[in-house]
Amino acid sequence: MSTKRKVLFASVVTVATMLIVVAVGEIVLRISYGKVERITGVSDWKLDVGPEGLAYFWDEYHPRFGWTNVPGYRSDERVPFRVSINLQRLRGSVEYDPTPPPGLRRIAVFGDSFAFGEEVDDDQTIPVYLGRWLDNVEVINFAVRGWGLGQMALRLEEEGFAFHPDHVVIVVSLPSDLSRDVLDQFGHNKPVFGVEGSKLVVGNVPVPLASSQPWLQRHSFSAAWLFGRPSETPKQPSFDATMRVTQAIMARVNQHCRRVGVPWTLVTVVGPSWIRTMQSHQRWHVAITHMRRTIRASGADVLDLIEYLRQAGRREGEAISAAMGHYTHKGNCLIAGQIAQHLSAGHGYTRGEAGHDVCDAPRPDDAPGGVEGCGSSVRWMCFWA
Repeated sequence: MSTKRKVLFASVVTVATMLIVVAVGEIVLRISYGKVERITGVSDWKLDVGPEGLAYFWDEYHPRFGWTNVPGYRSDERVPFRVSINLQRLRGSVEYDPTPPPGLRRIAVFGDSFAFGEEVDDDQTIPVYLGRWLDNVEVINFAVRGWGLGQMALRLEEEGFAFHPDHVVIVVSLPSDLSRDVLDQFGHNKPVFGVEGSKLVVGNVPVPLASSQPWLQRHSFSAAWLFGRPSETPKQPSFDATMRVTQAIMARVNQHCRRVGVPWTLVTVVGPSWIRTMQSHQRWHVAITHMRRTIRASGADVLDLIEYLRQAGRREGEAISAAMGHYTHKGNCLIAGQIAQHLSAGHGYTRGEAGHDVCDAPRPDDAPGGVEGCGSSVRWMCFWA
């Protein structure tokens, strides 16, 4: 065989061997990972469906927050409670002028699904009841399902202050909201919060989508493995590291609120299912207790409602616990009443004539109280456990 033919033969064998290796590697990676996003850590936007079968049609991708409310959304028969989102991505159908009406004080409420009002109608959320408990106030609901404290802080900075609130209320459900901040995904891709020195840093922004990556990297497991893996494998943050992030986020909120001259209050709650979990599992009790101490030590105006909710749970039972682990309209009303009492005692707001008869008012016959047969469960567990 001539030298030229030997070189050609060797080249063909080499190429064939490489193709076989790549093909075998592709097969092995496909079997091992199942989805390319498990290699790259970057997924495309898709409708989030909870374990109970509830589809969150009112969520959509947002490059800064990860996701937010769909402007103009109106729920239909697929959602067992009435959800309206106005054109400003706020819960409810009312559109708000950037400047509060004369004679009214405006309160901006931020939070996750509890403040948003999952499992209750538009007029049965914590912000709506807060507006009923207080005189001469307008309460705006900026909450978004599934958010952590960091995402709430970003929306306050980028959208909340533009509505010129007189007071900011951030409702944080423990332990979930604080544990989400250090993650780059929670159902969807999201911003991740960390601390460098004493400074808060926000990463993973713009929040990536798989569709923005090269075509080969999205369709070939081998290409994703070679070129699409994160440069560093993310480490699971410790509890103390998570608390440092919480402190940094609170310091940032405080800094921005001081700059614009708006007082703020942080309200801590737990869901009905977490009350039961804290009683039966010591580690959750210790974790939540540590979180509460960290928040109180921040020096912020804090309203801790966890003991109140424990007592309300023993007193009211299932009357305040909705099917999927949130609060019913009555539970939301009681929480709003405590916030109203705090604001009237320390911030000059005036309590109205509302009483517990408001919270005891029956639901309309056409408004079901949750998803039947779903059961109450602890849906969000601390990732460090």
